[in-house]
Amino acid sequence: MDKNRNLVIFELFIIAIIGIFAYVFFSSRATSWQSMQFIASLIFLGVIIPLKLESQELKICMVNTKSAILLGVLAWVLVDPLVLREGLERFTPETVFKAFSMITLFIAMFYISYLARWKPYLRNIFSRLDYGDSVDTTKLFNYALISCIIGLLPVIIWGKSLSKIVDVLIHAGRWTEPWGRAAYGGWSDWFKTGCGFFQILGFQLSIFHFFIAKRKSRVLIILAFLVALFVFNSGTRYAFASLLLPGFVFYYITAFNRKNKKRYLLFVLLYLLLSFLQLQLVVRTSSSRERIGEVIGESFFGIIKTQPIAYHRDDQFMQLLYLAEYVPDKVPYEGEFLILRPLYHFIPRAMWPNKPANFDAAYENALGIRGYTVALSLVGDFFICQGWLGICIIGVFMGFLAKQFDLLIEMSKHSPAVLFIYSYGLVFLFTTIRGYQILYEGWYIFIFMYIALKKIKLQKRTQSESCEY
Repeated sequence: MDKNRNLVIFELFIIAIIGIFAYVFFSSRATSWQSMQFIASLIFLGVIIPLKLESQELKICMVNTKSAILLGVLAWVLVDPLVLREGLERFTPETVFKAFSMITLFIAMFYISYLARWKPYLRNIFSRLDYGDSVDTTKLFNYALISCIIGLLPVIIWGKSLSKIVDVLIHAGRWTEPWGRAAYGGWSDWFKTGCGFFQILGFQLSIFHFFIAKRKSRVLIILAFLVALFVFNSGTRYAFASLLLPGFVFYYITAFNRKNKKRYLLFVLLYLLLSFLQLQLVVRTSSSRERIGEVIGESFFGIIKTQPIAYHRDDQFMQLLYLAEYVPDKVPYEGEFLILRPLYHFIPRAMWPNKPANFDAAYENALGIRGYTVALSLVGDFFICQGWLGICIIGVFMGFLAKQFDLLIEMSKHSPAVLFIYSYGLVFLFTTIRGYQILYEGWYIFIFMYIALKKIKLQKRTQSESCEY
């Protein structure tokens, strides 16, 4: 552990030095806007190289929660300055430095929190999942089946007819059918949101069953495919990726622990997944009169040949630059203690009409944004609420969560259930860097997943293998 702490201290020292470099480069108005590429490159190297050295020195898998959060900052926020996307040249050096200061402050507070000697809360809770391979696959099948059915209830209730549902699923365009949740609403929207959690849970439990059951279930494979198809049709790329990536991570870490070199084939599958995410965008923007099969046939091979960097469409760094210009000079801090929102977000708006909603509404109005909500990134979300203090708060919180999950690593080596919930948590926190909404809307899934994984433990180790479907 001392070696680990020394490495993290070294990483903290590096990010502090990069922050000083950023100040030196952007302290003059004569600074070229292309300098942001240099600072972004320094942050990339200052994060990736130590993570690689750390994994080699400690003999741990580089795919862990700490690296996922840090790489999330690189992937969601820093790609644009790295490739100098169009539009960044209009901002002043002071604005650029302020944006980089937000990023480096978040990373620094993350490291400081990760160094703290937190009590192992998650390890104590998840120790009940440390039952090795003693899994009742019959119960696992039942829980996965029930969860998938509950998840699909909105489609069954509001789908109007089977032909209507099939028609929506086989055609392009981003559907807004009656089984979809509205932005704000009453009890029906609350119900649809809750069912959405079970949709995710059912898919994840189906994947877990696929990995550990000796006989695979065709029923669960079909249901998991249907869930994935609905999510694909929703047009949300990060939601589709979040659905599939935990299974990828589970497979990779399992293969790493067994020193199985076949794990490297996963990178080919990840490239195909990136291609499917780009295809999802093409399908979403195509006419609803076109069939998905036709769009895939016309577009997929061209997409595979496209450089992966071209798939990046999020503009979180641009939003940080706008925030640096507008907040708090033109738009005041919103003031909500956003860190507390996960504790009350589950309350139905039908019961609490004035429940906090879009905390960046004033900012969007100032920018003239209408008809959609921008993704500010996790850093931007907390800055717009409480400025630099907000960034410190979320940096500490994410460091706490990363440490809590990474304390599960040793237990996960001999417990598939712990590894599976760890894999889901890793992907969950990676995507949370895109925006805090992912965390406060989705953390409840861990409660359901924990209960299900706890219940599938075989009561007696000597018990014969349960009937599998």
